[in-house]
Amino acid sequence: MIAVKGFPTFTGNFLVVGWGLKPSAARAKAYADQHSLPFWRVEDGFIGYLNHPTAKSNLLSLSVDTTGIYYDATNPSDMEAYIAAGIPEQFSARLNLSNDEFVSNREHQNLLSRVQAFRQSLIDNQITKYNLCGQVEQAPSLDENAVLVVDQTFGDLSVEYSYASADSFKQMLQAAIDENPSATIYVKAHPDVLLGKKTGFVKPEWASCNRVQFIYQACNPIVLIQQVNKVYTVCSQMGFEALLNNKQVVTFGAPFYAGWGLTDDRGHIPQRRQQLRAESQSISIDGLVYAAYFCYVRYVNPLTQQRCDPEDVVDFIQLQKTAMQFNTLYCCNFSLWKKAFLPYFLRKYAKKVTFVSSKQLNKINPQAHDALLLWGAKELPERTPAMLKNNILRIEDGFVRSVGLGADLRRPSSLVVDNQGIYFNPQHPSRLEDILQNKQFTPAELIRAQHLVELLNKSKVSKYNVEDSSDWAISAKAGQKIVLVVGQVEDDASIQTGCPDISTNLGLLQQVRKQRPDDYIIYKPHPDVLSGNRLGQIPASSVAELADIQIEQASIIQLIEQADELHTLSSLSGFEALLRGKQVYCYGLPFYAGWGLTHDTLQLDRRNRKLKLAELVHASLIDYPDYIDWQSGFYTKPELIVQQFSGQSEKFAARSQITTFLFRKWRKIRFVFEALLVNRLG
Repeated sequence: MIAVKGFPTFTGNFLVVGWGLKPSAARAKAYADQHSLPFWRVEDGFIGYLNHPTAKSNLLSLSVDTTGIYYDATNPSDMEAYIAAGIPEQFSARLNLSNDEFVSNREHQNLLSRVQAFRQSLIDNQITKYNLCGQVEQAPSLDENAVLVVDQTFGDLSVEYSYASADSFKQMLQAAIDENPSATIYVKAHPDVLLGKKTGFVKPEWASCNRVQFIYQACNPIVLIQQVNKVYTVCSQMGFEALLNNKQVVTFGAPFYAGWGLTDDRGHIPQRRQQLRAESQSISIDGLVYAAYFCYVRYVNPLTQQRCDPEDVVDFIQLQKTAMQFNTLYCCNFSLWKKAFLPYFLRKYAKKVTFVSSKQLNKINPQAHDALLLWGAKELPERTPAMLKNNILRIEDGFVRSVGLGADLRRPSSLVVDNQGIYFNPQHPSRLEDILQNKQFTPAELIRAQHLVELLNKSKVSKYNVEDSSDWAISAKAGQKIVLVVGQVEDDASIQTGCPDISTNLGLLQQVRKQRPDDYIIYKPHPDVLSGNRLGQIPASSVAELADIQIEQASIIQLIEQADELHTLSSLSGFEALLRGKQVYCYGLPFYAGWGLTHDTLQLDRRNRKLKLAELVHASLIDYPDYIDWQSGFYTKPELIVQQFSGQSEKFAARSQITTFLFRKWRKIRFVFEALLVNRLG
């Protein structure tokens, strides 16, 4: 497929593409006709961008038309044919539609249900053409009795080709005033007008009464639509979106969604639509959704750069939207290394991210909607201003973190942000614990969690994805259980806060041998302890006395798959063992203990709910963390991170101590240099 510019001579299997009804498209069409080549017109799709295109936002979709273009009512288009065709009973019945070469990975046995669910997601998530994900201005609250009038940009080709003119906008405003004598009439300006790029049609002097108000601020238009009962438009996409939201829509042009019996049409509607309507089955709003979003538009996921379903684009937009937003987020006592990657994770939580030291805290002047961010379970600094003490966030590594160790400056692909506590400190509630204790999971969420478990098991992805190519063998005797004991970093906060009885690797190993005197015990040291970065080494003589074998280099997933049981203080490996159907014994209070899925030495009264594994997985891997795709810089899904990590485990082959030391130092110098560069550019 070639978009021709300059019209070179070529031969072969080609087609010519033009943009909408622009003059360049007319020249391209003439060239295609001259050389008997197929010609397509393309335009922005109905879910176009994360932001306005001027914000350098990624284009998410294109509409593709082999006949005309959807906003040209003076000629037929593929859109009209799709609307008249309706929704087939089976997805496979869509053989002649333009998206047909794309094979979706979803179940399509009940296409109507899928379309209805998609339409509901558009409503619930307030999805539109320009989604303003980085927009900080909130939509205004409208009067209870309100009507929305939609302005468009002067010179918009869709107006001209919709049998409309400037006078149509004047008639529209007057009709809204006359037909709604007790309502406030809100006129919504187009985003291009707000940016000063273009001018609108509707003029303030046209208002014949004081009930007319103009909305000039940038905001999500769906928020406005959902506050009114009736929308007046000439041919704007907002009229279509109003239909999806079950609003009355009055049109003064001939947009693609008019003329099918779903709108109150005051403009000229092509006769052919009446004929198509008469020949087809009854046309519904769901039919419009199917035609516009499923048949007419093609989508690309910015995270994969691959064709995708419309649902995937909605999911992508939702991932980029703000969470609990603050004005300024003061990040206290973070290393230079963390300063390099934290802004990527924090942009959905605050309009501004500022790094400060504890000594600088008494010099700042925080406001009511500011917050303080701390790493992990660090103590609140003494100089913290009173204004920030009620807005404390904590951040930590997520559960599918990186390929390589955090101690070796491997930047994380997932972090958790918690406004209640932090997941590994059971002395206080956390946002994760709140989700686990209170959330009612939907069937769709449980299915997604089950699929994620299957993906993790198949890919063998873990938190750090560190392994070695060394051979190792288990020589358990017949009848012996294989018991895996997992070591941890002994000064880790999860042990300090959640292991009141046994708090050392040696103590854990001694307790397990006491409980399993005749079984085959494998001891696996923590990677950071093994690399010499952290505390927790057990003398070799003690390991030899208590364990049958110590395996250092193998990935934790390899060992879990071989074991019958896993025993841990509070290691994440217990969670990973649950994912693989193993018995897990906890001697501390990790986040996954206390829900009826593990054998627990300690109890926590706050955790009194029995969970399914899928519920634990959805809360821990989907609801709680944020994931960043470092190739694009966008927030992403855990499934895509797992796919990225699959087969990329970092190999730690045996080296001399000098070689290992030099290798690690060289890598840290390189990563610190990258961090300095990012901070300088930022």
